[in-house]
Amino acid sequence: MNRFRHFGEKIVLQHLQAQGYDILEHNKIIKVDGVSVEIDIICFHPKSNFLHFIEVKSWNQKSPYIHPVIKEIQHRKEKILKLSYKYIQDILLNLDLYSSKSEYNNFLCHLNAISPWEISISFDLIWINNNQIKHFRNIFST
Repeated sequence: MNRFRHFGEKIVLQHLQAQGYDILEHNKIIKVDGVSVEIDIICFHPKSNFLHFIEVKSWNQKSPYIHPVIKEIQHRKEKILKLSYKYIQDILLNLDLYSSKSEYNNFLCHLNAISPWEISISFDLIWINNNQIKHFRNIFST
């Protein structure tokens, strides 16, 4: 969890941990249809029981125009959805491996209590602007 593409990711990880999120993965790369797809952060919030797939974007201007960022992420929507499916599938196929990782404890307990088809998932954008963090949850919903 120490591979930061930019300083904003470190601030966001600290913020999420302070908010009670369990950070499962950082800069996770999964092959989707023969192409490597990366998601910045995968985390689980034990109180809400949501698994979050998060893209982090930094902007250092006073009034960022966010529409192009959401449009870019929407363009990657299909690949991000496939990445999430493959990620969950990998956990289910390799429970012994993941159960040995302490950061997965809360998520695996939640997974044992429900069917894997009932996992609550949110695809999020976290925007960091001059050390201010804005969390846009479930950006793929209509």
